[in-house]
Amino acid sequence: MEKKFIWLLVNSLMVLALVLASCAPAKTREKDEAPPEEEVKEEIPVYEETFSVGETVQSDMLEVTVTDNLSVTITEIFLTDSYDYYRVFDEVWDTRQAPAGSTFLIAHVIIKNISGTDTYKVGTGRMRGGDVEGDVPPSSYMGEDPLETSWPVPPGDEIAGEVQFEVPKESTDYYVKYRFSEEPEVWAKWPVE
Repeated sequence: MEKKFIWLLVNSLMVLALVLASCAPAKTREKDEAPPEEEVKEEIPVYEETFSVGETVQSDMLEVTVTDNLSVTITEIFLTDSYDYYRVFDEVWDTRQAPAGSTFLIAHVIIKNISGTDTYKVGTGRMRGGDVEGDVPPSSYMGEDPLETSWPVPPGDEIAGEVQFEVPKESTDYYVKYRFSEEPEVWAKWPVE
């Protein structure tokens, strides 16, 4: 019985200590004490150059040195509310309709590795489309010849295909962009003419 009483007393004191600790006033900064330093992030500049549809952009043409030695050509850009595609799994043709209030911005892209080594992640992951409101990432293109992204591109080889973006239908200043480098961030931009 005596052990139970001691155990109950010790537990009660621990609970009381926790309650009192939680009720203590928060530590405030003294008047003479400087405010805590905020972490300052170094802002990485963003470079963007504009080109015409059909114009090939090579890494060495840009104002800034970039990490991958590539050439990128956008041969065509168009807007459409729908397009036909072949569904391979059930072998029928179907129509893909843009969501309400949107339209598809589709570009035909050719990306060539002009370096001496394999280049990775050169496809749609580096692309953005957009309008006067800003950038949007690519959405899944269901038609023939989508731009591949998952395979390495050997020196001298190229990949080509379509990339699709869903953009607002009643907008202006549509464009497609390709990111040549992340740090510094370097973009080539092709406006819809």
